[in-house]
Order: sequence, then C-alpha cells, then structure tokens
Amino acid sequence: MLKQLTENDTLYFIIKESEKLIPYYSCFPKLTGQYLKVLLQHWGTSEDKVRVIAFINIRKLALISPSPFIDLCLKVRYMKWLCVILVTLLKKSLKNYYFIRAFIRHLFDVVKKLRFLQ
Repeated sequence: MLKQLTENDTLYFIIKESEKLIPYYSCFPKLTGQYLKVLLQHWGTSEDKVRVIAFINIRKLALISPSPFIDLCLKVRYMKWLCVILVTLLKKSLKNYYFIRAFIRHLFDVVKKLRFLQ
C-alpha cells in the first residue's frame, strides 16, 4: 500500500502510525526487507516531513532488527544518500551550465552590436 501512495500527508500519517508496528515487522525478515525498501524510496524522494519520519523508522528498524540487518540498513541508506546528493549536484550543475551558456550567447550578441557601431 505504501508503494502506491503519492500524497504526502497520507504518507506521513501511515508511516508515522506504522512506527508502532516495527517490533512486529522485525520478526519477519522478508517483510522487514520490503518495508525497508519502501521507507528508503520515500526517504529519497518525498517531502521533508515524510523524509524525516521515514528516517526515524529506518533508524528504529535498524536498532530493533537482528545484527546482519543493521549492516544492510546502513549500506543502503548511505547509497541512497549519495544518490540524492549526486542528483542535487547534477541539477545545480545543469542550471549553472545553461545560465553560463545563455550569458556567453548574450555576451557575443553585445560584442557583435559593438562591432557594427564602429
């Protein structure tokens, strides 16, 4: 159900309320892995308040679950964090690239106009 939701208020409510069920999720490794995957998806792409509650649930899930699971949580969370940072940097770089390109184009236009005035 969490995979299909897109509205941030509903996601926030469901993730917040499912925090109480984390001790029961941790008894089932397959269910825990699926829940972690959904939480990581929302942690990487959703609005800020959904990200925060997803991060809290991931942390609680890592603390309650058995030992090998915490390594998986940390590794996947680190990779997701790197992806979010790289996407942000690429967006900013592209924006700067197009700005510089437009500026250079404008600069050449000004130089051409000045050449015609002489």
